[in-house]
Amino acid sequence: MTTTWPSLTRTSTWTPRTGDFWNAPFGAVRPLAELPDVVEFFTIGRSLLDN
Repeated sequence: MTTTWPSLTRTSTWTPRTGDFWNAPFGAVRPLAELPDVVEFFTIGRSLLDN
């Protein structure tokens, strides 16, 4: 049996984010000790993507 994987074609160019929130090459990172509300972290990140 042979497994065929779908072709993964990039449809757009990735642009690194800028600003204080985006502090890592892959996006944003915070130590868990400084992140009492994980949902809020992702909500902020999502709102910044929409701008």
